[in-house]
Amino acid sequence: MKELIELINKAHSVAILTHSSLDGDALGSSLGIALALDYIGKKVTVFLGEPIPRSLEFLPGQNLISSDYDKTFDLAISLDNSDLKRLGDRADIYISAEKKINIDHHTTNSMEADSLWIDQNASATGEMVYKLIKAMGIPINKDIAACIYTAIITDTGGFRYSNTTPESHIIAAELIKHGIPFARIAKKVFDIVSHSKMSLLKKTIQNLTLYNEGKV
Repeated sequence: MKELIELINKAHSVAILTHSSLDGDALGSSLGIALALDYIGKKVTVFLGEPIPRSLEFLPGQNLISSDYDKTFDLAISLDNSDLKRLGDRADIYISAEKKINIDHHTTNSMEADSLWIDQNASATGEMVYKLIKAMGIPINKDIAACIYTAIITDTGGFRYSNTTPESHIIAAELIKHGIPFARIAKKVFDIVSHSKMSLLKKTIQNLTLYNEGKV
């Protein structure tokens, strides 16, 4: 992690990238690290390949998101992404950056980087972002905590999946100490249904046929 931190400290402009088909870990990790780097004076820009899902519209730090990338950045950080192709058109931002960092928890990763940090034992990239921010001595405020908490509960299924570890709970507990509305966050992440899913559910119900005295 030392080399990774050195690259961040030397950079002035930083591009934050994550995979397409946004989920809570991807967006929460991206906005969490962006807010932390913005706090220490870095010129940070988050680039997304699509609109933010309704279930994640509450996340802070969206003022750091932009679609204007007609310049080269000192540093590009790819988060929760194991394949350059998943960046889509934004791959050019990563490729053209002077230095590159990739932070991910997936078992397979084909990304090239000046500093590659892969932790397959982490339940979410958000856990790794938390450790990085702490290692850099950046204070975690309520907004950063909300982003990272969202990342962790997304990839652990609200701590129900088998990838959940004692460390997942410990980090979550530390984040809750910052006064985040953890119950409200969980409700938004897991209970808000997207328009596309609602449309699919509607079609499924319309085409449902019952047999055997009311059984499907």
